[in-house]
Amino acid sequence: MAQKLRGGVRRGVVAGVIALLVTSVSGRTGAEPSGMVRDGDGFVEGRYQSPAGPVLRLPVARMFNDNGAFLTLGDESAAIGGFYDAAGTAVHRGLSIVGQPYGNYNAGCTLCVFSTSDGYDGGGAQAALSGLDYRAGAGAVAHGDLAVAGFYHFDENAPARITAAVASFDADGLTLAQPMTDEQMAVLHPGMYIATNAIDPARPTTGPDGVPTNVAYWAFLKSWDQRHLRVWGWAVPGGSDRAGQVPDVRTLDRTKSRYPGPMAFIGVPAKVFSENNYILFDGDRIYGDHATAVANAYERNEVDFRGTRFDRPHSLSFHGVTTSYQCLPCATDAASDESYAYLVNGPGLPRAYVAQVYGDGLEFQGYSSFIPGNGAPWPGTAGATHIMASFASALPSNNTLLLSQWVLRNATATGDWRDYELRIGGQIDATRDRRRGLIGGSPMGSIAFNYNGQHFGGWCGLGNNANPGLCQEGDGTTDFAARATFDTDAVVRGTMAASTYAATSAKPVLAAIRAAPHAEGDRVWCHDCLNARQVAGHGTGRWIFLDSAGVWRSDDGERATF
Repeated sequence: MAQKLRGGVRRGVVAGVIALLVTSVSGRTGAEPSGMVRDGDGFVEGRYQSPAGPVLRLPVARMFNDNGAFLTLGDESAAIGGFYDAAGTAVHRGLSIVGQPYGNYNAGCTLCVFSTSDGYDGGGAQAALSGLDYRAGAGAVAHGDLAVAGFYHFDENAPARITAAVASFDADGLTLAQPMTDEQMAVLHPGMYIATNAIDPARPTTGPDGVPTNVAYWAFLKSWDQRHLRVWGWAVPGGSDRAGQVPDVRTLDRTKSRYPGPMAFIGVPAKVFSENNYILFDGDRIYGDHATAVANAYERNEVDFRGTRFDRPHSLSFHGVTTSYQCLPCATDAASDESYAYLVNGPGLPRAYVAQVYGDGLEFQGYSSFIPGNGAPWPGTAGATHIMASFASALPSNNTLLLSQWVLRNATATGDWRDYELRIGGQIDATRDRRRGLIGGSPMGSIAFNYNGQHFGGWCGLGNNANPGLCQEGDGTTDFAARATFDTDAVVRGTMAASTYAATSAKPVLAAIRAAPHAEGDRVWCHDCLNARQVAGHGTGRWIFLDSAGVWRSDDGERATF
């Protein structure tokens, strides 16, 4: 596998860049440069002289790390700072980059970082900033975004440095089916990941969420020649750490790769992080009689945007953190159910998410969820609403059902909270507006608290979000504001008082009422009972009740007659 850029050339380029980046240090004397390459080991040294001390030569940078001089640095790593002086003290250096991006691709970023197998002729090393050849003229303008970035970062699931067929495995490594070329061997380094397609058949190949698991044998590269790769020991991630394990060429992966024979993937990761921050805060360094640190506050990331002099409405667009996920062409359910765009894993953390916006702002909005700030109905006239929370369901019929909680300005004018109601209810095809609340659509039922400013401490059920039916008062009493129909028996334990008790649609006559089972206090409508100055047989009906002597009487105390 031929490589366009050999390792030695890469190191030379990096050495030149590092030499240019090393900052001049104080205490220069004569024409002697303050940053000098030390022969033999690739160090860049800086001269430093404190006001009260001698001139010191400090190792401030290193161009390359061949042969693993520093275990935690890769052989392709260049480093600034972190090396030790003669007294064993770490020497620290910072890096400042000042740029003014001016165009597209990599001219559009002050710091461009690419984790890729490509070089500058490949898309992986070209910043996607208005990423069209500007020589195309109008087309490059029309289809680009003409943007720049202070920091641009690209990652990919890069292919292995070498993908090769394996003849056999043993406890110390593997034998290749074909010898490597000099160019292939030049891209290898000690400590490089080696993956195989030989799996542990005792472990499940998919997890509970359906995502293929990593059950293949892996190792770290120790040394090599044209036919052999020697490793520090084989194991399956998350499996046994027993020494001397050997991958079996008869148990090959059929979930991810589907090679007919054993394979090795050299220099390939199992997972890619675009950014991984690890923060260590030790309280023992801050508190107590042996404190060595002071900081007890941590801010993960702060973006301070300070706009000024935008004096026209809607003249500024501001976006915070944006996650843009796209998978095309892919199965509609390619992403596993446990996939997410944002996760807070913080046991003991008092708050996972804080939104602080004005009352007419939105604390959260999605296709379903709509949660505005803590404002009041606007404008402040009767009938105005302010949504507290709303959730939507889009139906196949192209209708949208909404379940919402809102504040309604009622018609009272007390000047305090009694002028407002809390509503929970449904709407069909209403529009949700962060300022004006629920607009249009068809109302469904709702529950109103403090309905019309008259039911303090209680609630009313409203048909069509407007017509009261059952209301419960703050003292627990219940009112029917409309006719009540019972499709089964209504059992009353205790005394029920009502102005229209036990009315039915059957229009019973007095003879039927007397024949029916009743108890003291029952009150019914008598269809043929006589009123004052009516003649027998021509009664037009009235309410009657059963007294303690078992006599049906009208409200004036007279016996019921017909």
